[in-house]
Amino acid sequence: MKKLMIAAGAALIASTAFLASAPEASAWGCEARGNGTTRGWSTRYPTRAAAANRALRECIRRPGARRCVITYCDPYR
Repeated sequence: MKKLMIAAGAALIASTAFLASAPEASAWGCEARGNGTTRGWSTRYPTRAAAANRALRECIRRPGARRCVITYCDPYR
């Protein structure tokens, strides 16, 4: 569990740095993927960072999830 949290923390830091340069939109949705078919999604969050954080949390909570990373984020306009 500790390794999972460390990997999730590292992914969160990396995705936050990537997301800092993103343009603002009215709402955001993101997808995170882990090993195998593990995935997490978020829709209609006010900021890209909030959407990315939610997608990572959804991915990490799935059984057997490891090394979840953001695969994409799209604005809702």
